[in-house]
Amino acid sequence: PPGVRAAKGHFLARNRLIAALSIGTIVVEAAYKSGAIRTARDSAALYRPVIAIPGAITSPQSFGVHALIRDRIAELVTSPGEALEILMPLDQQLIAHKLFLGINPFRT
Repeated sequence: PPGVRAAKGHFLARNRLIAALSIGTIVVEAAYKSGAIRTARDSAALYRPVIAIPGAITSPQSFGVHALIRDRIAELVTSPGEALEILMPLDQQLIAHKLFLGINPFRT
């Protein structure tokens, strides 16, 4: 709540709220034990899509993302378009595509 100081014990609750209020979670470069990984797992538990954009397999900052993919919690994507396909319903994808092309999707 406003005015409450951040404390270690608040982060898990905050991450659960973020997962619950989101249509999905995209994780980029997260260490094995990180808040982003916790949020991704919370999101998956709520049947929200989890998307992974991993870094190098030798980077400790990517170990968590690779674990999400390995454990089949997250889906690997290689482009923004793939992420949109997962997160957006088809009708919204069409609107976004038309907007990207400079077409007014609401004009008949």
